[in-house]
Amino acid sequence: MDITEFLTYWQVIRKRLWLIALLFIATMAVILVTGLTSPPVYRATVKLQVVGSEPEQVSLFGNVRTTTTTDEIATVQNEFVSVLKNGLVAWRTIAELNLSASALDVLNRISIVREGDAIYVTAEADTPQGAESLVTTHVDKAIQYYREYRALPARVAREFLTAQLQEAGDRLAQAKDALLKFKLQNNLDSLERELNAYQDIIRALEAQRDAASVEEQKALAVAQSYRAEAQKAQAELDKLSETAASRAYYQETARRFLQLAAEQDAAAAGHRAARAELDQQISQKESELLALIGLREKYDQLNREVALAEQDYNFLLAKENEARLKEAAALQVGYIQITEPARTPDAPAQSNLPRLAAVGGVTSLMVGIILAFVLEFIEGLSGALRRRGRTAVR
Repeated sequence: MDITEFLTYWQVIRKRLWLIALLFIATMAVILVTGLTSPPVYRATVKLQVVGSEPEQVSLFGNVRTTTTTDEIATVQNEFVSVLKNGLVAWRTIAELNLSASALDVLNRISIVREGDAIYVTAEADTPQGAESLVTTHVDKAIQYYREYRALPARVAREFLTAQLQEAGDRLAQAKDALLKFKLQNNLDSLERELNAYQDIIRALEAQRDAASVEEQKALAVAQSYRAEAQKAQAELDKLSETAASRAYYQETARRFLQLAAEQDAAAAGHRAARAELDQQISQKESELLALIGLREKYDQLNREVALAEQDYNFLLAKENEARLKEAAALQVGYIQITEPARTPDAPAQSNLPRLAAVGGVTSLMVGIILAFVLEFIEGLSGALRRRGRTAVR
């Protein structure tokens, strides 16, 4: 910019200096009158801290993808600041304090500053008690609203899991009832114990049968030996004459051995009959064992259905309890805690009048200068149009 342009600009400013001064004086007067006549402003501040906690989602089929602590803090801060600026929260504050103001008026009196993982919420009011109650109530309503918002996923999951748990309980009861009916119908408690019991019975009967067979063979052998002795006594008897004095002895000996052989034959017959009875019992028990084995497939199927139903029920029960705890934690503990509650201010806040005066003065001067150049341009354009009109008339 050369000296000629500077002098041109200065002439324009000096020509309309009265307009610039008038605008400056009017602006400063309005600011001063407004600042001096305004009632004192009291400010109360609440400090809040972001609290790390578990994710509120309830994982059913895998792990919930988690974020870092820094990201979680930033997310919570952004969400809670949005809640503090929410009109619904402002209306709740108005209803709680019975204020005659709009939601926009309340939000305009609230300022928010974030420092690290802390949030400072400040409220302005005409009285110390009004500032303290406004910021305290608004923060309480915001925390309540935010906790309800963060608890929503856990609450929805809990309601879903409760419904599924009821259905799983019904399925478990039906599976247990079907298994119980099957046991009563077949007169058994545990198929494995019944099978083992039958196998033990069969083995015991087989042992008894084998013992009877051994006893039968022993009786037959003894009977055979007695008959052999009787034959020897008979042979000795046959060698004696009719008048021999020893004939009576050998006759008695032969008769006694034959009687003993008959007794052993009778014992062998008894053991034979017992063995036949045992064979029949073994055959019967084996048939009953085969019948039980035929029930295994159905029995195992019913047991699997009960086990699966119990597994589903216990899984859903654990997840419902997890959802209930997470919902309670979100509602009662939450992600935001008040570390420094609001205190009733002792004195009004420092006035913004000097800052407003400085800003208003500089702004009015700039606007006045711009307006002076605009008017100069319009005046020059009007003069040029008038001159062109006179030339055209001539």
